[in-house]
Amino acid sequence: MKRVSINKNLLLVLILKIVGTLFAYYVYSSFTSLGDAIGYATNSELWYKDLKLSLLVDRTSLTELFYSLIQLITQNTLLSFLFASISSGYIIYKSLSYSEIFKQKLFWIVFMMPHFLIWTGVTSKEAISVVLFTLLASFIHKIYINLRVNFFGLALTLLLCFIYRPHYALGYFFLLNIAIFQSYFKKDFRFSLLIYFYLICIAFLIIITILIIFYPDWKIYFEELMSISRNFYIGFDNATANRTYLFEEWNTAFDYFRVLFLDGWVLTAFIGTSFNEAITRTPFALVYIEGIISFTIMFYLFFVMYLKSIIDNKFRFIFYFGIIPSFLIIIFVHSPFSIFNPGTAVRYKQALVPIIYFLPLLFLSTGERNS
Repeated sequence: MKRVSINKNLLLVLILKIVGTLFAYYVYSSFTSLGDAIGYATNSELWYKDLKLSLLVDRTSLTELFYSLIQLITQNTLLSFLFASISSGYIIYKSLSYSEIFKQKLFWIVFMMPHFLIWTGVTSKEAISVVLFTLLASFIHKIYINLRVNFFGLALTLLLCFIYRPHYALGYFFLLNIAIFQSYFKKDFRFSLLIYFYLICIAFLIIITILIIFYPDWKIYFEELMSISRNFYIGFDNATANRTYLFEEWNTAFDYFRVLFLDGWVLTAFIGTSFNEAITRTPFALVYIEGIISFTIMFYLFFVMYLKSIIDNKFRFIFYFGIIPSFLIIIFVHSPFSIFNPGTAVRYKQALVPIIYFLPLLFLSTGERNS
């Protein structure tokens, strides 16, 4: 009889995913909400109700359709959670298995982050979003290292990313285009670090100039988006963790930059909770510790990528013109939807794991020739 074997990395991924699901179901849900996960996992009728083409571009309807099909099969909430968790874990593994990323300890540290395992271990939009963005991150890296890519799969993944998290998809899309541009010309673009610095400064000045000149035109639309992000939380009066004191400070374009950068809420949006919140509520303290660890890892990876850019001409181009701008885009679009509620911040930022952690680790696991 032929012996059946399973890759130890895949086995570890699946075990961690199962542990995360069981913890979310039996422990985490006892002291906080699992969002819409319970609703998605308990309705097996939505898959045939009101079927229409428009649901394919509505992320909530699409999610309900997908998870109702799972519930139709499992007929059990926990089994639906496990099905979604194991499926997402397997797809994440398969999408990254072409690389050496599993040999890096930082990958496993990131993968074992409690809230990553929790929110990708239940029937949530985050589970789907992380899978989609991991696939997109692997496509970006494959294009960068000149591996063959299924462009139909890439196009479908990109479309679904824009449906599920359009604001985050912008950062990924920008980096994807830079990778395609660099791959098309097949050049290392051998510019010195000083030239890159000058080019970035020029680009920054051009952007600032355009924003100043056309301020009256974009200000109206920008403030409308700010209003949308704030009103989303005003509609949930039962969300006791809402930072309602920020509602009155979130009105103008100037408020955006003041609140996020002068008052420091951009960092809180990434970490998930503030220090003051952490010392008043134990669950927030755990979120804060996890956020500080994840932020430290992000900072470390960014520094290592900078060091790589010094000696690697090819990577230098995508680092300065792709990774840095995409990170800035991610920061600018993540914060407005995450500063009003710590729970939402923690959930939403899971979709950033592929671009902030997985993709840098993929780049760093790629051996390129030195200049």
